[in-house]
Amino acid sequence: MKKSILVIEPFYEKENHLSFNTKILSYLNKKNNIYFCGSSSYCLGLKNNGIEIEDSFCINYKHRNLPEFIRRYVYIFSIIISNSKKNDKIIFLSFDNTLFFLFLIFSKIFLLTYNKKIIAFSHYNTYTIYSNKIKKNLFKLTTRAYKKIQYIVLTEFAYQMLTNIVDAKNVLFIKHPINKIYSSTNNLKKNENIIRYTIVGRQAKNAIDTGFIYKLISVLDSLVKNSNLKIELVIGSNLFLNLDCKYTLQISQRNNLTRSEYELLFDSSDFIIFPYKKEDSFRASGILTDALSHNKPFIAPCHGHFKEFEGCGLFYNKEELEQQLYYSAHMTDTQYSGLVSNIKKTINKIEVKNNIIFSEI
Repeated sequence: MKKSILVIEPFYEKENHLSFNTKILSYLNKKNNIYFCGSSSYCLGLKNNGIEIEDSFCINYKHRNLPEFIRRYVYIFSIIISNSKKNDKIIFLSFDNTLFFLFLIFSKIFLLTYNKKIIAFSHYNTYTIYSNKIKKNLFKLTTRAYKKIQYIVLTEFAYQMLTNIVDAKNVLFIKHPINKIYSSTNNLKKNENIIRYTIVGRQAKNAIDTGFIYKLISVLDSLVKNSNLKIELVIGSNLFLNLDCKYTLQISQRNNLTRSEYELLFDSSDFIIFPYKKEDSFRASGILTDALSHNKPFIAPCHGHFKEFEGCGLFYNKEELEQQLYYSAHMTDTQYSGLVSNIKKTINKIEVKNNIIFSEI
């Protein structure tokens, strides 16, 4: 007999994390009836992606501000309290670090006898929980109040940090699920004999903010000048770039990408590049999983979430970026295909393991 799960998405109303949440709910759909609480449009997106939802408790999300988030949580927790006896467990697909804890603690008054499992996915939360004393104490208090609560984290480093604060039984590490969107070829330089490096989204913003982008441009431009290689750098950001110099390297800036344009950008790339940022140790990178889902090797700093995908890309420290870019540009098709093969094997291993984990949740 299928169990009943109340699934809650307090933040996202459009496409954010839709592919991730679709994948998670596809695991849960096999043995559970899902009841959804969140944005009406997000619920429709899940249904359009094939998720079977028994019933929904949805509202229209308004512009993000504190009163709006309070309104959402008041509604969400009224649904939790009124349906506490009907559902076998509650799953938060995301949560914020203050209101979430405060509302859970306050709701304990109405849920004194509630002894079922609560699961909460921590995406961007771990760093602020770990580094902010008030939020850390709220995290501890909530975990004491709900002994069966379990936080799911998506990097090993985040798991280590949270288990230094609460008992390990309250934290579960899973590898970020990756959708299979296989590209049409596994060969390097497939686009008009051009090697295409891409940096996009939040990673592009980080690269521009820190100046990493200018070092990257300088190294790639030098590669072009000192060889017969054709190289293009695609920057997926609408932030201003100070490009006063003339470069031999082809540089393209793509702004305001639609979802289909975003997918095509990955499909036409050879390598996806990531700048160094300390916080990436705590959080999973959606852009990394998008790269892997398209079978695209990455070039990334040797730390955090990236290290969990050894064999799927090239790693650098601050001194090695130039060497790794040189190596990537001179790879043979056999070497490149080896990285792609490793990506496919990794995706399959994650899929098998996550199916086992979620069948037991």
